[in-house]
Amino acid sequence: MCCLALGSAVLLVSHPARAQADQQDKDFLKTASQANVDEIKMAELAEKRAADPDVRGFARLMVKDHETLGDKVAPFASNWDLTPPTTMDADHQEEWNKLDKMRGKDFDKRFIDDMVKDHEQAYDLFHKEVLDTHDQQFKPVVEEGQSMVVAHLNMAKSLQSKL
Repeated sequence: MCCLALGSAVLLVSHPARAQADQQDKDFLKTASQANVDEIKMAELAEKRAADPDVRGFARLMVKDHETLGDKVAPFASNWDLTPPTTMDADHQEEWNKLDKMRGKDFDKRFIDDMVKDHEQAYDLFHKEVLDTHDQQFKPVVEEGQSMVVAHLNMAKSLQSKL
């Protein structure tokens, strides 16, 4: 579910103090972390299966950006006593299983359609959290995550229109 330019926040996030997070921030982090894992796993499959070089390039970017985002939220998860997921949720695993059987243009189209849908949902999630974040040390990471999601959504829509 996500995409970003992830640079300067590394210094901000390296050693977050015991945060002023509330349950909403924690719930957001759980949901966003799950979406992050889902996007990485789906994109790793697309790196191997996509026929279109632009789709493969998008998938590579997705893996890189989502791994970076995962690294940035990890200190918050640790400080908030949350264990980030390491496997896909059931819905994404089911979709991954379907995609795993596909090839060529059919694969590319389905993968990109999934990415548009996932990133639209992620945008809604990040947008709400940007407005309502209680932990002000966490907010810059959320804002970067939202920027990444918007960038990935725009890329996915552009690819969708050409497939």
